[in-house]
Amino acid sequence: MISILFASLIGLSTVAAANPAATDSVQDRADPAPNVVEVWGPRAEAVRSQRAGQSVMIRPEDETRFDSRVHLRSEANLTLPETGRTNASGFTLPRVRGQDSRFTEVYLDGLRIQDPYVGFPFIDDLDLRACGEMSIYVGNPPPSIPTVNPNGAISYRMFTPSSRRQQAGVSVGRPYGTAVWALGRHNSDDGSAIRLYAREHWTTGRYSYYDDNSTPYNKADDFYSERTHADRRARQFLPTFSWEHDGHRIAGLGLWNDAYTSLPSRLSSLPSLATEYSRHRVGRLLYSYQPNKAPAVVPISLGMEVGRYDDNTDVLDPSNSVLGLVKSSSQRLLSTSGAINSKWQFTADEHPSMFYLRGETSDTRIDASNSATDGLTVRRKQILFYSGLDWALSSSLSAELKTMITVQEDKLSGQKNLDSLLLSNQAKRTVIQGSSAGLAWQIDRLMLYGQLAKIKRPPTLLESFGDGALIRDNLRLVPEVTVHRELGLQWRHSELPELVSPLSQISLRTAVFRDDTNDRIILLPSVAQTMRAQNAISTQINGIEIAGDATAGATTLAAGYANLLPMDYSVPKRSRIIPGVATHVATASISQMISVMTLRWATRYQSQIWRDSENTIAVPSYTVHDATVDAKLSFVSVGFGVFNVTDQRRLAIAASGTKANVGYTSYSDYAGMPLPGRQWRLSLSAAW
Repeated sequence: MISILFASLIGLSTVAAANPAATDSVQDRADPAPNVVEVWGPRAEAVRSQRAGQSVMIRPEDETRFDSRVHLRSEANLTLPETGRTNASGFTLPRVRGQDSRFTEVYLDGLRIQDPYVGFPFIDDLDLRACGEMSIYVGNPPPSIPTVNPNGAISYRMFTPSSRRQQAGVSVGRPYGTAVWALGRHNSDDGSAIRLYAREHWTTGRYSYYDDNSTPYNKADDFYSERTHADRRARQFLPTFSWEHDGHRIAGLGLWNDAYTSLPSRLSSLPSLATEYSRHRVGRLLYSYQPNKAPAVVPISLGMEVGRYDDNTDVLDPSNSVLGLVKSSSQRLLSTSGAINSKWQFTADEHPSMFYLRGETSDTRIDASNSATDGLTVRRKQILFYSGLDWALSSSLSAELKTMITVQEDKLSGQKNLDSLLLSNQAKRTVIQGSSAGLAWQIDRLMLYGQLAKIKRPPTLLESFGDGALIRDNLRLVPEVTVHRELGLQWRHSELPELVSPLSQISLRTAVFRDDTNDRIILLPSVAQTMRAQNAISTQINGIEIAGDATAGATTLAAGYANLLPMDYSVPKRSRIIPGVATHVATASISQMISVMTLRWATRYQSQIWRDSENTIAVPSYTVHDATVDAKLSFVSVGFGVFNVTDQRRLAIAASGTKANVGYTSYSDYAGMPLPGRQWRLSLSAAW
């Protein structure tokens, strides 16, 4: 067990199987033994060497490992924004391989809670303590995930170790405040199960930063300050239940998340009295039937589900420091979806093939209003058909084939801004197609794979119709088109004889990829402090990644490196690097077990990042170090972590071609740099 304890601490260092998000059970249950290696420690890997792609499954055990940011900082192919938000989970959705994080799809136990087609908001405060498992898919996800989006996906699943029924704990830290949480579950003899998670979190939201006084090119008016108007108090409740009998299964999932947040000014030199009150409600009811024995033409699983989203956000801004021209705004998103899922299994049990079929319909409505308008309503009706095939061609060769067709009908009604160029009652119909193919070849412990995908992303509702205040409408937008290509190699060797090598396990993986996107949609400044979405950019992102780890006894060393060339070719004969993306990222770590304690040191290097699209202002490179220690004493666990140990504050920026225009910046969130100052977290929990 110790030999594989920290096998995948850094990088996507092993071949991992598809997490069947579309059909995962809400009930906690053991995974299929042939595909899962459970590891007491920071991660567990679902191993299937013929998977034509990269993924990693995270199942934390140690206290500090429940902070998602600890795991994400170990991935060299991610850019991590530091927005100053004070979520209890410490999690902010990353940019995957330089892509826009808004369009990374996110699933909660098979229910999609961030959808780039509809524009669902992402509930960015999901805690690994609540869910228990998080899978990260880089590139094209596996066929069990109903999408062909090559921008990656993140999937949460309800998982609790069978040895634990009840858990409770508290965590404190800077700048994340205090969180008190509890998790309980109950399994009945009649096949029913209930799982409840609740958390209360509050913080003063204080953190240090550099104020550039909105003139990053002039260091004369820069000063070091502390941001205080970021107070937050949030409550979260996540219940699930399931009932099974004779192949029939009914399951439900709910999520309540309320947060009161103080909003700092858009211009750091101005005071702010703005506050935000957000209310998230997500629900899903699922029925499925799985026959004990059936011929091959009959699906091994057939089911249907209904989902409901209800998101409300109210902002009050009496100082006009956040909303600009208005003093208040309100937005509500209501969406209802229904789907039919089916799964077939072919060939022998030793090398099974899976076929997934999904039909889905959804109706989404966004109501927006502010103190200057009566409000408007945008509505999207969507029908989606998806099919995915995980095909075992032979014992050493497998293929992944996916296709998706989506039909969308959009409509706008109501009053908009006085300066709007379009009238109300506008309508739009869009058909989106996408497909992908992957091939994997296994040669002993070595696996080679390739991926090819093409996907269209249509404008979201707010990109097309605006929000009546800060975002203007543009119905002339056309869908983005992305072509994804990837080649990869993965190798892993474990259970090495001690007489041959002191290493008990060693693994390596590498990949090269290219993503071309035409007609990319971005928000550009318009008039009167408003933005407007436009098809303004054509991009090409080329990359290479390599990662590996080695375990000897109770010690594990790991390292990863990613080199990206994210180019913007929207201006003829003048290419530029996409802002906000690092071209070089390197990670390294060492972990050591000593008696009941586990000590870890992790380092992340990130190269210079351009802050503007013209490549004239750059945020320099930085290196950040994290140290954590965890201890287990009977049923009590304690964890302590210090992040940004060396107090990295290199937030200096420079304008290209001159030494005069140099200064500090408060835009560390955009560049993905750590907030100035050391950050720490202390956690204590009990399980029984």
